[in-house]
Parts: sequence; structure tokens; C-alpha cells
Amino acid sequence: MCIQGVSDEFYVNEHLTMQNKLIYKEARRLAKLKQYKYVWTKNGEIFARKEDTSGVIIVKDTEGLKNIK
Repeated sequence: MCIQGVSDEFYVNEHLTMQNKLIYKEARRLAKLKQYKYVWTKNGEIFARKEDTSGVIIVKDTEGLKNIK
């Protein structure tokens, strides 16, 4: 996207419920500590992947955060 006076980098975040926003924030924090490459949301769900070839972890609730190891 090329808009004069605007940085080339921008971030788009889909609408999440307040609970999922908090879970997503914690998932990102844990993923950074555990050196995960990716944490993202799609259709209101939260996903994490440690490496390009590793399986996808679906974080549905706070209990699911335990799967980010």
C-alpha cells in the first residue's frame, strides 16, 4: 500500500472478544518466551506454530495456553 507520508508497515487485527484478546496477548507473550515463530488469529480463533514445519496449535481458551511449550 502506498500512501504518501504513511509508513510502509501496518498491522491489521480482526475483531476479537475481550476474552480472546487477553488469551491472544498471553499466547504472544508465551510464544516469545518459548521462541515460537508464529501466533495469529483467524475467524476469531488463536493459532500458534513454533517452526515452519511444526504442527499448528489451536488455543481455544486459557487452558489451551499450556500447549505452548
